[in-house]
Amino acid sequence: MIPEKDFAGRQSIGARENQQDTYAFAEIDGTQNSLLLVVADGMGGYRGGEEASRVAVDTFIDVFQRSHEDERSRLLKSVHAANDAIFTETEANPEDLEGMGTTLVAAVATQAGLSWASVGDSSLYIFRDESLKRLNADHSMRAVISQQIKEGRMSAEDAATHPKRTQLLSALIGEEIPLLDQSPAPLALRAGDLILMASDGLDTLSPPRIREILHRAAGRPAAEIAGILLAAVKDEAKPRQDNTTVALMKFSEEWLEGIKRDAPLGGAVAELPPVGATRRLGKSPRRSKAGKPK
Repeated sequence: MIPEKDFAGRQSIGARENQQDTYAFAEIDGTQNSLLLVVADGMGGYRGGEEASRVAVDTFIDVFQRSHEDERSRLLKSVHAANDAIFTETEANPEDLEGMGTTLVAAVATQAGLSWASVGDSSLYIFRDESLKRLNADHSMRAVISQQIKEGRMSAEDAATHPKRTQLLSALIGEEIPLLDQSPAPLALRAGDLILMASDGLDTLSPPRIREILHRAAGRPAAEIAGILLAAVKDEAKPRQDNTTVALMKFSEEWLEGIKRDAPLGGAVAELPPVGATRRLGKSPRRSKAGKPK
């Protein structure tokens, strides 16, 4: 690791009995500067959720690092490999792991820019020029309900207590993936960009509150910012607070120059895309566990 690279992750167990989130950073392709980040939020009971997120992250990184296609293909291949690994683990131990699954969001920063793929409701944000923008789609009923509020079909008060607001529309459960979001092209990175990835425990804070925290803490190291975000979640004192994972990458001019010196990986570079360029892959699952609240 070189000093100019500033990235970190932190976790909080919240009010849960165990930590079912998993995250990891990994350098790729033998470079010093390109970086892969993966976050998964497991579900499926005390053991199942923890196992699902761990298996998904470990498999994703292993397959990604052994692949040599373009970044979009590597991301897609790794998502499906993680999903297949969950199927294999469930089949090997159905009594303990039946019904387990996980969300997953992965992003890779390379010479081409930032590329990502996600399934579920774990979030990927970019904080740039004092503005916070979600990059990936939210595969939960929360996104559907938010659209209904915008269309005047539901009040904000009713939405806040909607019994299905956290229900997932897509997850890695070892079957066909109903919804998968992928970046249309690598996003060009700039000095000062902050990439924030999180499990849905961070949703205790509203996007404006997250933006305010990032604005006030922008000059601090990534590890301190992660700690400040977790402290803010704790201060909300939400009953039954979920596990929270936050992981950040702060891009300096030096880091970006280092990425440029890495072996070029090709591909078109895009500016900020619209949120939710979601792809539907295959048919609906044969037996949908993704419809269960986490």
